Amino acid sequence: KSYIFTQINEETAKEAAQASTERYKEKKQLSVLDGVPFVVKDEFDVEGLSTNGGRKQIQRINEESCDVVKTLTDMGAIVIGRYLVHVSFGFFLIPTARLSLSLSL
Repeated sequence: KSYIFTQINEETAKEAAQASTERYKEKKQLSVLDGVPFVVKDEFDVEGLSTNGGRKQIQRINEESCDVVKTLTDMGAIVIGRYLVHVSFGFFLIPTARLSLSLSL
């Protein structure tokens, strides 16, 4: 059992890694981030995973990813999983699930 990760995105990560490998072989990478793994703080929405901000009482499965995660995955980066957020920070300081990221690489 992992005490760092709250969720591991194993199947989706494997599929994304295989797709990235194929793009690399064909020299059709989506960006410089194509194939780069990353983890997501448990305050950001990730499609297919729950966002609970460190609280076991909240179990909402997301239908779509927040803008930051979507931008990174559209660039080929791979979500490995979610990591634990201290319960006192979840959802109260800033609305991180609605942050937007604009990258031009």
